[in-house]
Amino acid sequence: MTLELNTGLSIFTGDNGQGKTNLLEAIHLLATTRTKRTIQDKDLINWNAFAENLPAQIQASVSTDQEFKSVAVDLIQPTLKTPFSQASGRIQKRFSVHGISKPASKYLGSMYVVMFDANDLSLISGAPASRRHFLDLLICQINPEYLKALSIYTKVLLQRNQLLKRIGQGTAKPKELLFWDQQLATAGSIILRLRAKNISTLSESIETFYQSLASDDSKVEVRYSTKVPIANNSKDTLVDTFRELLSTELPRQIALGTTHIGPHRDDLLVYHQGQPMGPHSSRGEQRTAAIAIRLSEARLIEATTLNRPIILLDDVFSELDRHRRTSLMQELTHYDQVLLTTNEHNPVTNHATSILEIRAGEIAPL
Repeated sequence: MTLELNTGLSIFTGDNGQGKTNLLEAIHLLATTRTKRTIQDKDLINWNAFAENLPAQIQASVSTDQEFKSVAVDLIQPTLKTPFSQASGRIQKRFSVHGISKPASKYLGSMYVVMFDANDLSLISGAPASRRHFLDLLICQINPEYLKALSIYTKVLLQRNQLLKRIGQGTAKPKELLFWDQQLATAGSIILRLRAKNISTLSESIETFYQSLASDDSKVEVRYSTKVPIANNSKDTLVDTFRELLSTELPRQIALGTTHIGPHRDDLLVYHQGQPMGPHSSRGEQRTAAIAIRLSEARLIEATTLNRPIILLDDVFSELDRHRRTSLMQELTHYDQVLLTTNEHNPVTNHATSILEIRAGEIAPL
């Protein structure tokens, strides 16, 4: 299927289960190398096509103020000799720009998107892992140093945790941790520093967006919650501070058999009127704050990369009143391309440049 998208606002209507979210997921995958939802890559595939060994590719031509790009993601079976199992099979993703293959680390930044959906409430009231995932994906797109540090940190953390278990079992000695502690602290300090910097920037705009959407003067901010002291630590001393904390907390880590401090356990907390937002706010306030975070994400991407991201809104308007809808669309007029899905067959806004219907995966003008 080939789809040419206009600039401005495009609205995709249709009943539930017709493929509206799939379209936005494909664009999100093309930009970020992963899906928005926490699903496995194999669940993206049309199994009838894969059963016949047909290639699966998402491809787009992207035009920005700076350049024109042709980008693509190929979804590939591990081998054509072995029948692919929907239940247990895994797929490989291959990325390319202008037909030239790129590793994911070099491909990121080829295009930018920000996607709003119903699951964004997890940014406020969900588990910390959801907010860490948000931070990691955002900063990886705009800072290659962060992506490299996160990759190293993840690998070192796995090795260190395995060693902690062996120490607890008496088959390894604590001194064997020295190398891994240094590696973990070095990579971890980069993650901590860049997270704190970008969270500070996000916080500067979240309150403005929240007040615009809610039409009040509420004080809203985001704070980085970590056990590793960042304030008053330089780039070099932060490494030492993190490493010393790992040493101090070693008895508990051996008892637990895992590293219980560091960026992989940190959190992004949203405060409203000085109180943590999750347990002290209504669903409407949480929804407004989540949208403000996404708007701040889009602003940060543009300020950092000088590229305006594509905005994807998956059935976001269903829980917004008229004022919040109007305020959100006003904020989004700044962006070159906005794609919105809804199961309302009446247009939700008068600003659309095109309205299309999705039915059983097929797209046609309405």
